[in-house]
Amino acid sequence: MNEPAVFNILDKTTPNDCVHFNGIEDIEHREIHNLYGQEYNKVAYNSLKNKYTEKDYRVFVLSRAIYSGSQQFGFHWTGDNSASLIHLKYSLEMLLTLNYCGITNSGADVGGFFGNPSENLLAFWFEVGTFYSFFRGHSFIKSIRREPWKFSRETLERIKNAITLKYNLLIFFYTECFLSNKLGKPRINHYKEIDYLYEIGNSFILMINDVDDDDKEKEKEEEEKVEKEKEILLSLQINEKELYDFRTGLALPKNNKHIFNSISSEADLANSLNIYILGGRIIPWVEKALINSEYTIKNPYSLMIFPDEKGKAEGYMYLDDGKTNNNTTINDYIFIHYELKNFKELTAKVVHHPKLTYNANNDSIIGSSMVQISYFQNFYENIYLFGFNLKSFTELKNVDVLIEGFSIPLSLEYRFEEESNLLLTTELMIKITDNFTLRFNYI
Repeated sequence: MNEPAVFNILDKTTPNDCVHFNGIEDIEHREIHNLYGQEYNKVAYNSLKNKYTEKDYRVFVLSRAIYSGSQQFGFHWTGDNSASLIHLKYSLEMLLTLNYCGITNSGADVGGFFGNPSENLLAFWFEVGTFYSFFRGHSFIKSIRREPWKFSRETLERIKNAITLKYNLLIFFYTECFLSNKLGKPRINHYKEIDYLYEIGNSFILMINDVDDDDKEKEKEEEEKVEKEKEILLSLQINEKELYDFRTGLALPKNNKHIFNSISSEADLANSLNIYILGGRIIPWVEKALINSEYTIKNPYSLMIFPDEKGKAEGYMYLDDGKTNNNTTINDYIFIHYELKNFKELTAKVVHHPKLTYNANNDSIIGSSMVQISYFQNFYENIYLFGFNLKSFTELKNVDVLIEGFSIPLSLEYRFEEESNLLLTTELMIKITDNFTLRFNYI
């Protein structure tokens, strides 16, 4: 936590009569309370950086105390929250504020620090926490044990699915981290300034109702609120080119018949979190979530494409070694741009990669900073093209593959899944370092 803390007095911190001297005048503690925490972070960061200078490893520092500029030195968590629905809602508001201040690598204690969450609240909070930049469960020593396997099988499955989704989307979140750093943009926003809707990475929309500490006072407003939410999402569907239910892959119908899970009390949390995705997005996806991130990202990658109403979509993927500072010191990273045009052509263009040479002895990419850059050796496996329809599938003659501009005689396997309007192209086995084009040829 690393801010000055004195728990047996009212202010819970160093008394104001304990002054600090800056060489010119005495300064009361309250004027530098937060700055003290940042200086603590800075010392810890620089000490660890010096320790690992030879290998140039990245440093991980987690702090509760922050100040303007603290994003330079580490991650932040929002402190001692409570196991309540209102504090779950507050966590998103706090993270939104921190993002606007440039502190994007931040999160809250999943499940609440104080108190004991219900099973529904804990499972739902994990589903929300998946989209935190910093994601962890944490609680007070006197709280009941919260290991997922201590709850019902249904709760265990919900928590497991939430954690698995975090790993499936690991490259997406990593890419958003890169874009946020380069463009200086927040990674969480209120979508169109609507309090109920949180936009994550310019792609995902989480719907979490406004809640209150006293649910009884809200009972009379609930029916009006549910109708208002329906109107909001209906207007989203009209204003946006397309809006998809991420769990089903289906585009939401252009009417008010879609079922929205309303949240007004913890009982409503038995329904999973509403997750939507904006049309026109391409999301990198890791097929298999393994025991940690290092093993997970070695699995083949796939692309999940959610076209707009004109069949267009765009997205990016960023990768580096995940351990060293080579990505910033010598630009050792890969950045790829994807674009779908009118349901007819998907292109992948490598926008940046360091100077590479081909090693014919072991069929690997060799770079300047490491003997072998393993993250360059991965390949694409599947393409998930949502928003397709049966008529288009019956008219689809074949899919051509061009790699580095040359036509490749590959016989791609693809199939149509009508329940989710999905065209699935499988077993691509194209290296991520290759510029490629898929052409969908119709009768």
